[in-house]
Amino acid sequence: MLKEFSLIEGGAINPDHWQSDRAKTEIASLLGVKIEEIEAINYWVQQIWVKLVGKGSKFVSYRCLSFWFEDALLLIESCQDVVFFEQLGAMLRYELKYHAKYYSGDRLTQLQKAWQQKSPQFQTEASRLLLKLARQKEALKWQENCLKLLAQCQDWHSLDECYWQIRDNGLDFRDLTEVIQTINDFYHQKSDELNQSGDFWTHL
Repeated sequence: MLKEFSLIEGGAINPDHWQSDRAKTEIASLLGVKIEEIEAINYWVQQIWVKLVGKGSKFVSYRCLSFWFEDALLLIESCQDVVFFEQLGAMLRYELKYHAKYYSGDRLTQLQKAWQQKSPQFQTEASRLLLKLARQKEALKWQENCLKLLAQCQDWHSLDECYWQIRDNGLDFRDLTEVIQTINDFYHQKSDELNQSGDFWTHL
């Protein structure tokens, strides 16, 4: 299962592309202040920071803005890539899991309808094959990085610590037995090398 991120953390929505005047107007309306009272707006990863003239600062949820909903809807409707569609699904699951309270019933219905209309396009055998290949490619890249980390270990203690961190971080690929087995085999090979050099006994 893909890891879940917000639409911003996953790179699907970029607030810096929003029209600044419109965003400022909408934020002012949400806060119940005049546009002139807004001194600065910073788009943070989790929320929007708003500096008010003489009134300190306040936070606004991205999900309250029409920009956010429009972008989310457009992402679904315009998607032509099965791999990104799968990633988008993970991001939307995150949204519903942690931020559903910011979405009106009408907006949730529109997003759900758009998703249901788009899904059949990516449910063909070819699409499933592309997803499988993309996942295998991601797993092999992860495997390559893991082997490099293990190879850099110069003592048994660091090797063992690195190995178990890899095991914990690789749960998403645990069903790809060949990928995991290659890492396990390399770990045992490296352990034997350190054992033969005497390092194993000095770090017990």
